Amino acid sequence: DGQWIVKLIIACRSDKIGRDSDGRFQPEVDDRYSFKTLDQFQKAATASFTLPQIRGYIEKYVAKQLQVAVRQSSRGDKDVVQHRPSEAPLTSESSRVWSVQQYMETLTDIPNLMELVKNPYILSFILELLPTIAESSLDVLRSRVSFDALYKYIFDHWMRVGKQRLHGKMMSSAEQQALGKLTEYGFGTACMNYLKDLAVEIFTKQGGDPVVEYSHLRHRNTSPWKTRFFGPDAETRLCQESVPLIKSGNFYRFAHPSLL
Repeated sequence: DGQWIVKLIIACRSDKIGRDSDGRFQPEVDDRYSFKTLDQFQKAATASFTLPQIRGYIEKYVAKQLQVAVRQSSRGDKDVVQHRPSEAPLTSESSRVWSVQQYMETLTDIPNLMELVKNPYILSFILELLPTIAESSLDVLRSRVSFDALYKYIFDHWMRVGKQRLHGKMMSSAEQQALGKLTEYGFGTACMNYLKDLAVEIFTKQGGDPVVEYSHLRHRNTSPWKTRFFGPDAETRLCQESVPLIKSGNFYRFAHPSLL
């Protein structure tokens, strides 16, 4: 009968589905005028983490990383050193498995970071990035991660994942040509220019208000600057999908105000 036989649909990029798309997912019945299906379709979204939930996630993450380190040791990495829980085990490759305390102190010390990682997705890759950043930009005197280095890694990681996603999805001919042009120019550079120019316009045109409303039918002739960043142009759409912007209906915002 053409219907999906599913109980649950998980969308990792639900902001791309559209505000009036519920009808595409609601179960159908023989009587199209029946309202019985309305209560059979329920939506749920991942809520922001609380501080106890952040700590709980980190505890599980650290335990998993320690298990990986032990397996590496059993395969020939003989230099894994077991420390107290407040310290970090070291492998023969000098990669540190951070302790829960190290993560919590770093998240607290860096301005706005604890608020940022209340987003579960951001927390997951921040935990991966912090030890790497510490190895490359550690302040020897203070033993703290640089604020600027962290945010550079966040943007680089986000755009790298975005580019990988684009290469893995079905694209129209226009999108393929646009991706080719962006890649030739430098995909990361193009995305970063998009973000910087958008930030300038937000402060210039909106006084720093981080939320931008854009509906193409409504704003295409009245707000050229919005069309430049959120219009249907293929290159624009590919950049938009690969940077830390969140879309909710006709509203766009940075994943966190501190990224603006």
